[in-house]
Amino acid sequence: MSDNVTSVETTDYAVRLPGKWGEQPVTDEGLRQYAGTANTEYLSVSVLQLVQPVTRAEIAERLDEYLATRLKTEHRQVRSVPIELSAPKIQSQGSGMVASYTGFQPDTYRHFIGFVVVNTKRLVCFYYEALDTPEAQFKQRAAQVLGSVKVAD
Repeated sequence: MSDNVTSVETTDYAVRLPGKWGEQPVTDEGLRQYAGTANTEYLSVSVLQLVQPVTRAEIAERLDEYLATRLKTEHRQVRSVPIELSAPKIQSQGSGMVASYTGFQPDTYRHFIGFVVVNTKRLVCFYYEALDTPEAQFKQRAAQVLGSVKVAD
């Protein structure tokens, strides 16, 4: 780990976080959370191991199901507070698929992006959020974080 980048490598994924980040304690075995030193940006990574390798059609189906659940959860978590969510963008990549959606919660000035990678063995969701951050800065940091993501085959 250098002063400019915090590298995270697991058997399921790798990501390079700009600056100094620390892993936060969690109780969910399939979840890891990281926080930037200023405590204004966070990355949560959840990994779902698929029981058996799946086909391309099953990958698309599982991705659609996961996204539907995630988007419902986004709305449920904020209850009556206004939230802006983009429609998911989905595309094929290698032997799997990737999807992303963005959101903004005006009352807390919270920007977030969900980036999901599904291949024949696992579904990995990278959820990056930044608090009290101008949109341009959020987009730049999100591109740095999510642009470095690698998921094991």
